[in-house]
Amino acid sequence: ERVVLCQRTLPRKRDVAPDGLIHSAWANYEGVAYRFGGRNLDITKPGMFDRLYNTVWAFEPPDAPGDSQKWRLVECVGTPPSPRSSASAVIHKGRMIVYGGNGQTSLYTPKVLDPRVYVLDLTSTPARWITPRLKSTAVPRARCSHAAVLLTKPSPAMWIVGGQACNPPNPRTYNMNDTWSLDLRTLCWEQLDTTGVHPGSRGAAPYYKEAPGLHEH
Repeated sequence: ERVVLCQRTLPRKRDVAPDGLIHSAWANYEGVAYRFGGRNLDITKPGMFDRLYNTVWAFEPPDAPGDSQKWRLVECVGTPPSPRSSASAVIHKGRMIVYGGNGQTSLYTPKVLDPRVYVLDLTSTPARWITPRLKSTAVPRARCSHAAVLLTKPSPAMWIVGGQACNPPNPRTYNMNDTWSLDLRTLCWEQLDTTGVHPGSRGAAPYYKEAPGLHEH
């Protein structure tokens, strides 16, 4: 059994390895890639998602060519986000910030979107989930399949762009192109005014995250 990452094929350790998923959230911290959530598909049931996840796995790249990859399941306490796909995550000072995602279990039902922010403290043992109380009244519309990035200047913040939303019970999805930032010191959301040529409204926007030996576009 083998896993393909970065166009390179690496041997999988049979004792500890995560399920193969799509639409997980990835973030890098001190050379280790952390994966939250995701889903897989039951190809025998068209339109159905087989299972959603809310587990966290850590991937340590091989030290040298030919070495086995190193996966480990991150032990967590506290109240985690519900199982979901298409969320976003960034890590700042050992804390993984997770936002958004889709808890939908069928393509024929409305998306199940969560507007809350969750924090996983990776500096504690075991890692601890926290649901912080945000201090802003204006918050972005609940979404999934958005792009997110961590910017550290002038103040550490998680920026999100675009994504997909819906108006239940209508299952129809629409795309957005708004831009928001979450200040990680004050825990306040702010919608950003932008100038120039805007990208069109979109979901599943391309993004790039990097850890040694692991790339995702």
